[in-house]
Amino acid sequence: MLVGAGEVSKFLRSIDPVFRRRLLNEIGPARVVNLIQFERFLRSWNRPTESVAIVSGSLSEPELNLIRGNKSITLFNFEEDPVLFDLNNDWSKPEWTKQHNAFDLVLCEQVLEHVIDPKQAVRNLAHLLKPGGLLHLTVPAINNSHGEPFYFYAGFPPASLEAFSNNAGLTVKESGSWMSDKAARMYATCDWSPLSHSGSISHMIQGLWLGRNSLQDLINILYGRIKNFATYPFQKLFDVKSRNNAVETWLFAAKP
Repeated sequence: MLVGAGEVSKFLRSIDPVFRRRLLNEIGPARVVNLIQFERFLRSWNRPTESVAIVSGSLSEPELNLIRGNKSITLFNFEEDPVLFDLNNDWSKPEWTKQHNAFDLVLCEQVLEHVIDPKQAVRNLAHLLKPGGLLHLTVPAINNSHGEPFYFYAGFPPASLEAFSNNAGLTVKESGSWMSDKAARMYATCDWSPLSHSGSISHMIQGLWLGRNSLQDLINILYGRIKNFATYPFQKLFDVKSRNNAVETWLFAAKP
């Protein structure tokens, strides 16, 4: 998927100002593109999302800001219990059965590259879903070493996530990758500049207009554009003419 600056601007204008500042200053541009796709898909998903499982994540996952209505959230946090919540184990066993068929939506964001057996991990995630429930995965398509010592894969194309999902008995609803020449260079070296620090000088005006509702946004974006002008100069971050340099991959799959 190719994304232009206008699409990112429209998305950021549509969300809460506090959430917008967080995306501009703390979260990398690839995650923002994934959020755009996440919101777009959920608008067309005519199913409940009231019970949500977050696997190897936290209550600060930005996707939670885009889920409408009331929701109950359950955390499966590897750091809290590295045995029970290890995605490399087989969650079909009795220790996990009380969580089977329990969730409308399962989020597993930026995790599979840190799991030695991603095929088993997706089978485990499928156990958590109710019939008709939805799994959302995001992973790097290209990335350098991070999150050590548990880091095993530099990234996955959509075909990998589709194969893992099919193996788990899920039906793929949508998959894809974000293409960006500039971002591919950034993420290949772990230069995860926040969105406001990632554009070329040609995007400075776009950024100022985008953040017009907040003086702090204006200051942050202006500072970021000037500070990082020397990083991959004259190359746009959100460029609809980008080549086939995939940066991030996402997938939505449902349990029959």
